[in-house]
Amino acid sequence: MPLDWLNRFTPTGFRYPREVAERCNSLGDAVAASVASIESRLDLLETIILDLVPAAYGGMTLASPPVAGSIPTVGFAAITQYDTVDITGRGCTFNATNGTVSINTNVTGVWQFSFEFALSHDESNQGRDFEFRFFNVTDGTQEGNAIYIPVGRNQPGTTWGITFLANILSADAGKEFRGELGNASAAISLVEFEALSFDAHFTDRLGDLIDPFTD
Repeated sequence: MPLDWLNRFTPTGFRYPREVAERCNSLGDAVAASVASIESRLDLLETIILDLVPAAYGGMTLASPPVAGSIPTVGFAAITQYDTVDITGRGCTFNATNGTVSINTNVTGVWQFSFEFALSHDESNQGRDFEFRFFNVTDGTQEGNAIYIPVGRNQPGTTWGITFLANILSADAGKEFRGELGNASAAISLVEFEALSFDAHFTDRLGDLIDPFTD
């Protein structure tokens, strides 16, 4: 910055010693650089704030039961009996045909998922059980452990629900997830879904967020 920067604030005809002028101009350069840095970090902060999602959700259900289903004794069967996306996804996409949900890129973090269903099935004079699992369809992997569901003796149906948290990482954005039933201890036949729902709600963003005042 030229010495004229200081002269603009100096009475006509008055001149500072060169050392003073150079020091003042150096300070002026430092102030200008600091202002530019602050403006840059404020722009970064604005970008981060605009990328944050305060709420995201969605859901689907079975509006016209009953619909046939299955609970295999070996392996799992996908729950795909939904027929209506009753809560249009925000930050996520529900596919009623495939029974899946996928999370948008800018809404990765901790999600809360809820499954509820009412099944009718054949009775048996012995206790039986089957399992529920949350499945990553895209990767072909089970998320966490399968959950045990007991069926009492001579019971013509089972009503069950679960709500759980899952950390959807940025690497999982766009991948499809669904619920599945299976691994029955004994044959469970004549299965029909009398009620069914799958909902999702965004609870907290995770990840290495940028601190615009320290990074």
